[in-house]
Amino acid sequence: MAPKKRKVAVFSLKQVCQANQRMVAVKLREEGVVEERATRVRDDRAPSPVLRAARCLKNKDAVTMTPLARLIKVRQLKKEKGMRRQKEYVKRMRASQGEMGVLEEKSVGKGTAKDYARKLDAFWEFTGSKGLATGTLEELDVALTEYADEKYLDGEAADVGDKLKAALEFVRPEFARTGTLRLPRFSRSLKGWRKAAPTQVRLPMLECRMRGISGFMLHRNKKRMALYNELTFSGYLRPGEALRLKTLDVVSPSAHGDTKLMEWVLILAPFERGVGSKAGIFDETLLLDDVRAPYLGPLLGQLVDERLLECKVSEEEGALLWDFSAKEFLAEWRAAVEFLGLPDEVKSPYQNRHGGASRDHLCKLRSVEDVKRRGRWAADASARIYDKPGRLQQLLNKTNVSLTEYAAELRKRFVRYYLSNSAPQPPKN
Repeated sequence: MAPKKRKVAVFSLKQVCQANQRMVAVKLREEGVVEERATRVRDDRAPSPVLRAARCLKNKDAVTMTPLARLIKVRQLKKEKGMRRQKEYVKRMRASQGEMGVLEEKSVGKGTAKDYARKLDAFWEFTGSKGLATGTLEELDVALTEYADEKYLDGEAADVGDKLKAALEFVRPEFARTGTLRLPRFSRSLKGWRKAAPTQVRLPMLECRMRGISGFMLHRNKKRMALYNELTFSGYLRPGEALRLKTLDVVSPSAHGDTKLMEWVLILAPFERGVGSKAGIFDETLLLDDVRAPYLGPLLGQLVDERLLECKVSEEEGALLWDFSAKEFLAEWRAAVEFLGLPDEVKSPYQNRHGGASRDHLCKLRSVEDVKRRGRWAADASARIYDKPGRLQQLLNKTNVSLTEYAAELRKRFVRYYLSNSAPQPPKN
């Protein structure tokens, strides 16, 4: 008699997921239920690797994954992160071979590291042309002192010496404040340099001048550059951090139950990207609540939709918010400054950060503490460098009335001009 054939039951994917959920009692986050078994067994212990993994995942699928799947996913993400890092740096010994370590290099940005290299190259070129020795500590101190005198007599401000000192400390950390070596003569020269030729602090950008520049860009059909210009002024944003924004960083208003968040929000330096702000801070928040520019949030929301379509990516993947580079914007900005005939104190788009803070203080749109919080300045001394309402009023008194009237009209009609990608040509200052 032939044996009976065994019956094999085949479960669907949905049935498997349901069975796993019953076995491990996984509760969905939306229900807000704590896993009873995990709480009972591990009440007095550290969280399990599975629970730690669940907190690391931020995608929507994490809430429906089994604990094992979550743990595997986190391990996979960690491995991918390591592979990306090893594409940039070969995994080998460096510090023990007399080289700079990977994390030492990461202590400053790439742009700053290049600037340090240029400063040191200029110093070594000077010592070579003058025949100055730098073999011993005393000889290096003398050479640096001679270089400081040379640059001061050439008309340079003290920031040239400060940057050279920072560059030297970067490649030779023993010269830093906490190091073991000292350069007494060079340090004294820097002290005298700061007294004799203090560094010129950027003056704030006037709102009417900023709007004149925006109007020039709109007139040349550069509406996104005009919006970027307005955003850096209103949000006290550094040009670089504003340019790094992605579509994912623009958060629209929302309402959940009794909680109503009616302001548009920008997320600056998200933790997931691993690139912090200038101060090394992650996940900073900026409310787009400027009463003099209420159009910023809706227009940025529209720009997000346009960029997702242009880049052909999903909302979850995201894309760069702006379609121009820093070089392209700077060229257009300088063309606007030249056309408007703005004075020499208008030197950099960075002055928008100064101008926004000074305007809000002078017009009493925000308190001093609110200005400091919005600018993300940790120290009062840093905030005072940017917040200059007195200088702002002094500059305003020297401004052409026609430019002021043009700026007021542009602010009222900015949305219309933006949507049409055109605006009247601004008057010259």
